[in-house]
Amino acid sequence: PPGSPVAATLGQIEDGLNLELTHFGEPIRGDNAGDSIQDHVVRGMDCFIDFVLLEYDLALLQEIFTPWTDTPATTPGQVDAGMVGQLISARAGALVLTKVAGPNASPASLTAAKAHLAIGYPLRLLLAPRLRRVPIRMQFQPVQASPSVPAVYFTVT
Repeated sequence: PPGSPVAATLGQIEDGLNLELTHFGEPIRGDNAGDSIQDHVVRGMDCFIDFVLLEYDLALLQEIFTPWTDTPATTPGQVDAGMVGQLISARAGALVLTKVAGPNASPASLTAAKAHLAIGYPLRLLLAPRLRRVPIRMQFQPVQASPSVPAVYFTVT
């Protein structure tokens, strides 16, 4: 989980994964064409993934739900004053999503080196004796191995 040095399983996911890539560009408008957009300057992109957990470990969810504290398992919902003002990249972690057996063999896995809970995403956890679906939205951050290598949000195999 993000911010944790320990690997853990997310469990079963309902209906697969929704990968969202949003590209940004600064429009170029010249006075020769009025308000028409003639081109764009590339300004990067954002990468998110959405999924719904069908089974979960409460300690894992507390880790995901409270990435802003060093003691999420003992103090769920706490915002540690020592974390305020820090970069979220310090709390991001690797996310490896692996396909289970089935007819569609590709891709077998998706790996993001830096993933964290999406900022502003409302977390909802049902507290009832029913199937507890937990929708999750995570954001991937680009990782660049060196200045000569392009930044990568995720890899697939």
